[in-house]
Amino acid sequence: MLHWRHHAAGLLKAQGKGLIAEAVGGRVAPSGYPDPREPLALVAHGFMGDGRNWTYPAQELSRRLQQQQGESGGSIVAVDMRNHGLSPHYPSHRTIDEADDLFRMIEERSSAGGGQEDGNRSDRRPTAPPGDAVLMGHSMGGAAVMTALLADALFEADPAAFPRTLRVDSDNDQRHRRARRRRLRAAVIVDSSPVSKRPPTFEGLGQYLHAMMALTPEANATVTDADRALKRSIIDPAMRNFLLLNFVPERDRVRVKLETTKFASADAAAIPPHEVSAYAAHPHYGMWRCNLPVLHHALLRDDILVPEDLIAACRLRGVKVGIPVLFVYGALSPYNSAAGKASIPELFSDATIIDVPDAGHVVHADQRELFCDVVAPFLSRHFH
Repeated sequence: MLHWRHHAAGLLKAQGKGLIAEAVGGRVAPSGYPDPREPLALVAHGFMGDGRNWTYPAQELSRRLQQQQGESGGSIVAVDMRNHGLSPHYPSHRTIDEADDLFRMIEERSSAGGGQEDGNRSDRRPTAPPGDAVLMGHSMGGAAVMTALLADALFEADPAAFPRTLRVDSDNDQRHRRARRRRLRAAVIVDSSPVSKRPPTFEGLGQYLHAMMALTPEANATVTDADRALKRSIIDPAMRNFLLLNFVPERDRVRVKLETTKFASADAAAIPPHEVSAYAAHPHYGMWRCNLPVLHHALLRDDILVPEDLIAACRLRGVKVGIPVLFVYGALSPYNSAAGKASIPELFSDATIIDVPDAGHVVHADQRELFCDVVAPFLSRHFH
């Protein structure tokens, strides 16, 4: 189970199973989850990040939606993806696994008590009809969202055509059917394209992770120690600061170890107990919030891209995603390529492509207001 970071209306604080609610509007169900009767935008962050990266855009988008639609403007929830932030550590990090995690989140939220009526409210509403969810994803998260959309479209068109290499578990088929009963309304992809070819920037990312793995817990008790050590390999201070959001000071490492093991053992699809014990012996366990060895391995294997088998199967059968999808690129981003954009209409029949000027890869941080100017109207059209 992933961790929620909830951005909704009024100054609410909600506690629930696996829920972190930092609310700026909207309603929370009695269970503690964002109310399933309300629209939901689920946000998937990028590689080595976590849901905190989306605090400002989620709050600002929520504010704009609330202005247009009132309290029923719904919830924007930025999750910590698997092996990142406060979510469990898993032995694999394939994009199809991340896509399945997102389906789990929608299903979990749907069954978390949202259909329960709150007897103290005078504006009780029936359970929202299928189609009240919007997926948003940046970079790695964008690849996960595209994988979820393409996998759903392919499975609906021809279940037998779903590549065996991408089967997640025995419940995969049923999960897709349940997810389709709450069909996604739209999606937003931020600086990511439906391609399986490794971009040149992966080499730099691999070097960054290698530098992080070279740090020893004993010599790096504080973030200052780690910053000093990483400075030898990572010159850019902004990149170091971003990566160090994953660093855990020595005083907190025992707690992080216990939390990671607890969350993992509580999830049927997480690391088996014997693998938890083996990972706990890893020298980096507890030093980084992210699952550094697994993420490094996934990067080397290109597991954070849209799977080639899935793209090929969709093209072979002429399968396209039919819901509206907004692709937002940074005009200065190295991931903004003509080849990447050319692949979009081949797989998405209702796609809109927009470049945000003077923005790099992290569009929602480089040009925060312009990004919200582009995304808010799209959400308003499909988020009701």
